[in-house]
Amino acid sequence: LSHAREQISSLSNELQNGNRNLEFEPGRIDEVHEWDNLYAAFEDQFRGNAEEVEERLRVYLPFLKELTPDSKILDLGSGRGDWLKLLRKEGFKPAGVEINEVFAEETRKEGFEVVHGDMMVHLGRQPDNSLDLITVFHLIEHFNVGKLIRLLDEIKRTLKPGGLLMIETPSPENLVVGACNFHADPTHYKPIYPQTLIFLLHNKGFADLKLEYLHPVDE
Repeated sequence: LSHAREQISSLSNELQNGNRNLEFEPGRIDEVHEWDNLYAAFEDQFRGNAEEVEERLRVYLPFLKELTPDSKILDLGSGRGDWLKLLRKEGFKPAGVEINEVFAEETRKEGFEVVHGDMMVHLGRQPDNSLDLITVFHLIEHFNVGKLIRLLDEIKRTLKPGGLLMIETPSPENLVVGACNFHADPTHYKPIYPQTLIFLLHNKGFADLKLEYLHPVDE
């Protein structure tokens, strides 16, 4: 019994470190993989099909004009691999890191270099000034402010001078998103006010900041 409790405690701590914001009870969910399957199914139902997501992601392609096929690209929280697939279509060779084992396994089967693990640990293993582009799509809304600041510090350290960071996150300035849609995902922590994010990025030394509002909610 003591060993089982230690395993449950370890799993709970691991997920909390990944900001899943869940509480596990003995006998309810005794393996991380079970949750990973459940969340993968949730994403398939609520995020939209691959074609719809790819079309939404195409808005970022014009920002990649300075990159080459040899550019080092890392997608944090690569999920189902929608962005990785689009990048490959455009001639790039992106890598990803994903804490969900189901997503990581599926994207590796499709030939992508995806590490299964905590992104903060993975970033910490990257050399200084080694990456040309880091993308963070629908991830920071899962973090508390302490982890967000640590993430920005690690991104700043690992990006090359002149490197590019792209972040997408739900905006609470959209009332439907802030009051309703955001809460559909039980792992969300809280939405981040856009100007607060811009302030944090500027404070951490990022330059040439640009804020764009995308994907308005239909009436």
